[in-house]
Amino acid sequence: MRNFAIFIACLFLFSGCVKQPTYDYTAHLSENPRSILLLLPQNDSPEVKGAAAVLAHSVAPLSEAGYYIFSPALSYEVFRQNGVAEAHDIHQLPINKLKNIFGCDAVLYINISKFGSNYQLVNSQTAVIFDAKLVSANTGNTLWEQNGSGYVENSNNNGGGGGLMGLLVNIVSAAVSQVANDVGERAFDITPYATANAFRQDCSTCLLRGQRSPKFRQDLQLQK
Repeated sequence: MRNFAIFIACLFLFSGCVKQPTYDYTAHLSENPRSILLLLPQNDSPEVKGAAAVLAHSVAPLSEAGYYIFSPALSYEVFRQNGVAEAHDIHQLPINKLKNIFGCDAVLYINISKFGSNYQLVNSQTAVIFDAKLVSANTGNTLWEQNGSGYVENSNNNGGGGGLMGLLVNIVSAAVSQVANDVGERAFDITPYATANAFRQDCSTCLLRGQRSPKFRQDLQLQK
């Protein structure tokens, strides 16, 4: 038993010293995009307003990361005036056409998989989850992508104690929580956390900073 404990301790010590693999940033470093055209996200969730929420809250973290972001409202109006108003149709447009119209360096495609709350008997979970892909407008190469990013908030009702009475209290609390979340649209409240998490910096797979950032090329994942 003692030898087994020593083995486990050594295993944890060794694993802590192993450097986590990083994303392959070769294409991003080579093309060095300065401006990003942020497209209306495709939305596979039941909440029809989810796309607009994620779009609106993506501008700030991307701008703070050091990129020029074309106004989503103005770019969407350009699409609408040209008869392309649905996210699916916008995502199908040739990227060279987007380059010619907007003069962008890269295009960001977002696909929302979850937006809203999932209720169970005694707890609930609210999630905003999406995939993001940054594609070069010059070459069509993928510069960066992040799958399943976002934010998940769990609401566990454990204040009712044990037994039948405790279960009833938890069920009532869950029902109250469901009503409160429906009225307050909790998913919209956590959307800023989801986009901030997806477009954060200084992790092994994070988006690199752009030239407008004072910390340009100081990303931790690039340090040897």
